[in-house]
Amino acid sequence: MPANFDPTTIQDPILRQAFLFLLNMVEKLTLKNQTLREENQALRDEINHLKGEQAKPKILPSHKPGDISSEKERRVPRTRPAKHTRHYQTIDRIELLRLDKASLPTDAVSKGYEECTVTDISFQRETGCFRREKYYSPSLHQTFLADLPAGYTQGQYGSAVHTLVVSLYAQSGRSEPKIQQLLGELGCQSRLALFLTG
Repeated sequence: MPANFDPTTIQDPILRQAFLFLLNMVEKLTLKNQTLREENQALRDEINHLKGEQAKPKILPSHKPGDISSEKERRVPRTRPAKHTRHYQTIDRIELLRLDKASLPTDAVSKGYEECTVTDISFQRETGCFRREKYYSPSLHQTFLADLPAGYTQGQYGSAVHTLVVSLYAQSGRSEPKIQQLLGELGCQSRLALFLTG
């Protein structure tokens, strides 16, 4: 039937009414047929799903207006943290190194300073003396003495020395004579057994 056909131009009223009725019936049957096809496909997809198969893929029409490309969604820029090649540490001291002005040419111009950070470790003995307050009670015949700070015991070394000795002995595998030699160089004149058994 031509697309520009107008059924209202039919002269015979009975024929025109019959033709319009048939057109309405065809339209209803077409819609019902489409609905049944969609339901049938949904049931087939459900059966395939229960069988473990894949359902029929849903393909979008190619004539959809507008840009349907997902290029922007696929290429979402990710923000990455900046890589730091230098770990900043606390500066304990700043030492100014000066040039000998006599060795410079007369036209030399100051350009400020160039920093060079160096990390080092200093091993040195520190001997502390705790003056412990002491009281005596004649009525109780008892002496009261102030406690030493945490980590210290009577007549022995501090927790830092104990940690160093145990670390060298157990983790680094240093021999007892080598550890004893290191302690002697640091000024700790004591038997190694005090550290390893304390």
